[in-house]
Amino acid sequence: QNINTGRRSSSVINPNTTFPNVFHCSNGCVSEDQGFHANYLLVFVFAQLLLGLGSAPLSLANNYLDETLDSQISPLYISIFQIWFVIGPGLGYLLGSQLLNLPEHLIQQPYISTTAPWVGAWWPGFLLASICALISSAGLFLQSKMPDTLKEKQELPD
Repeated sequence: QNINTGRRSSSVINPNTTFPNVFHCSNGCVSEDQGFHANYLLVFVFAQLLLGLGSAPLSLANNYLDETLDSQISPLYISIFQIWFVIGPGLGYLLGSQLLNLPEHLIQQPYISTTAPWVGAWWPGFLLASICALISSAGLFLQSKMPDTLKEKQELPD
């Protein structure tokens, strides 16, 4: 129902009318509600692309560990690497819940109203995760030469 006129609005809008945020249906209709959400769809598609790009090296890590380590100890290193896929998100939720108990700016400012909705310190977790990722990747960046694989070492004559 249209709030301004009190009349029930039509569900099909003239397809020749242009709207800034609309979604064109396959049968020619134009829906304002779906157009509003279409912008969010692009955000989620972009986020999934970034997630895929970021997780691609993680799938190669098992192969790297298997190829560069001795066959006796590589299962241990692979299992340690894999267990952090379970422990990491759990630690992230614990750290995030504790950080949300702190004020957003980490310092309680006296002029802030106590009746305003609470916004905890959501950003230090992202900062800490970024710093940890940079520190852990420093070893790869500073390494001058990648180690030879065991198969290549075994093929070389003594």
